[in-house]
Amino acid sequence: MTIEETADILALCAGYDSRRVGEADILAWHRAIGDLLFEQAREAVFEHYTNSRERIMPADVRTRVKIMRARQIERAPIPAPSGDDPVRYRKELLTRIQAIADGKQVGLAITRGGNSRPAPAFLDARGDRNPARLDALQVRCPWEPCHAAVGRHCVNPDGGPLRSSPAHPGRIQAAKQQRGAA
Repeated sequence: MTIEETADILALCAGYDSRRVGEADILAWHRAIGDLLFEQAREAVFEHYTNSRERIMPADVRTRVKIMRARQIERAPIPAPSGDDPVRYRKELLTRIQAIADGKQVGLAITRGGNSRPAPAFLDARGDRNPARLDALQVRCPWEPCHAAVGRHCVNPDGGPLRSSPAHPGRIQAAKQQRGAA
């Protein structure tokens, strides 16, 4: 995360708890959380203030990001890399785990040249050819209880998958607007 992104995280915190943010605060927070991914730190702040009245501190952000990363690794299947070279296997496996923990779903990275949608063969294998869902995955969900990140499916207020819709209506609309602007 850059120093500017750390300042953005603190500005987000200030929006919730009215803290005053100065240069020393930004530098201290950057030292404590600067190694985290901006998107994950931002999600940690959203999650914290959704569930707590307490003022957030860097340790709270780190703890929530650690939990989010563990959940992402837990949910994602890690396919066995090809080849017989154990050194290469370990390196490839660690790379895949890192990508999953960073919120980069390996399967969603499989695209046709220059197209942001997954390739048809991947969609067939996954059994998901719903265009509205695919478009919605290209934007962050604006619905307050959900806020699913790009590439993540929307969830209901209990954290479970949506069953009656491919995504929340606001997300589908945001995806249509983005697609129209492109």
